[in-house]
Amino acid sequence: MAEEISPVNGISLRDTAIRSSYSRISPDLVKINYPTLLFNTERFFTPDLSPLLLGKRRNYRGFLTIGVPSVQRPNTDRIYLFETLDSIVQHTDTKDKEEATVVISICDINNTYNDIIANRLNNDYKYYINSGFLQVIKAKANIYLNFNKLKRNLGDSLERVKWRTKQNVDFAFLKLYSRGLSKYYIQLEDDVITSENFVKDIRRELERMAFYNMSWFMLEFSRLGNIGKLYKSSDLDLIAHYLLSFSDQMPGDLLIGNLRKRMGQSRPLFSRFSLFQHVGKFSSLKNKFVPLIDSSFKDITKTHDLMSVPYGDNPPATITTTLLTNQNYGPELAYQQNRLYFWSVKPRKGDHYTVIFENPQNISRIVITTGIGPIRKDMLRSGTLKVAVEDVSSKHEKCDPRARLVDFLFGEIDTAATGTHLPSNVKCVRIEVTQDMKTGLAIRKISVFVNR
Repeated sequence: MAEEISPVNGISLRDTAIRSSYSRISPDLVKINYPTLLFNTERFFTPDLSPLLLGKRRNYRGFLTIGVPSVQRPNTDRIYLFETLDSIVQHTDTKDKEEATVVISICDINNTYNDIIANRLNNDYKYYINSGFLQVIKAKANIYLNFNKLKRNLGDSLERVKWRTKQNVDFAFLKLYSRGLSKYYIQLEDDVITSENFVKDIRRELERMAFYNMSWFMLEFSRLGNIGKLYKSSDLDLIAHYLLSFSDQMPGDLLIGNLRKRMGQSRPLFSRFSLFQHVGKFSSLKNKFVPLIDSSFKDITKTHDLMSVPYGDNPPATITTTLLTNQNYGPELAYQQNRLYFWSVKPRKGDHYTVIFENPQNISRIVITTGIGPIRKDMLRSGTLKVAVEDVSSKHEKCDPRARLVDFLFGEIDTAATGTHLPSNVKCVRIEVTQDMKTGLAIRKISVFVNR
């Protein structure tokens, strides 16, 4: 069966073969063998546990609810949530604000942090809170099971199992609260930005689906994880119970994928362009680095530099490299604190770029980004960072790093995000290519921070 593309103002949904017509409940769903529910969801919203901190429920049902769960990010003081909320506000016009509701669920285990976020939201977004466009909710601790009784699975560490289990409960709580607010519900993460007029684009897609009489359970307006998944609000109760029932079995995006198939939609329905872009690099899971971007983002050319790196101290150093160089993009440019970059052709396994400090350094953080522009053309897909410390017993000037610190992930390294320990008296750091590359290599910026 050929794939049909139905364009709508630059946006389209691919008509994948959906196995069965979907009404309220798919016959497949009846066959699901649920385990004993770990949760009594009725206790989520008892009168003495009202989750609404800020805002008010409107007296009419809107078009779209935008759910945003938010927790603290270890290893950084940066709070992405406000960038996300600013982007939603900026890219939703006045008419759409009357038909949309943003629900932020602050669900960190640290109540002091939750209170700080709530106070800032109340101070900075009071107009939208008073209008009903923004609601802020907070779950109580009793909705969670005893995470200490969880067991490892899928090869994940126990800490990761606890993290993704709590995340599933948080997602379910947000969906349960959002029932009845609007006709449709879409979930974002608290570290994304939106495209312009994204609500209108969603509305057009839904109109197109109705025009072609296409049945669906979930539409996806992003290629990444849990971002941009759209559901009918009438299905939120079902989805929440599914997440709760299997919360400790696997990550939420995999659970939802399984449920989608059980509901009769065999393949995902992606939009031609993504309406949401991931901008966060520090995960809510400690020492997890997530420099993911969506190259199909609708406004990719209009966004700020998603590859931005903080300026470091960059102590005096000599640069050496085995990479082929271009005189217009010399190796020294990557270490200088400017917007220029080093570009090389035909990188081969074992090629390196080495920064040799004039004096040994006690380094607190190293940040490296590779690739050109938001789509990261010519990034280092397979590479590692090595260091060498000063050997006071050696008289050789040569620096030969052998200690492997951390590998590149999607062309980036941030030792703060990964919690990587850096030794004292570092003499040099080396970027090493670990696989032959078919493309060029652009090293955008190297930022070295030293202990003061």
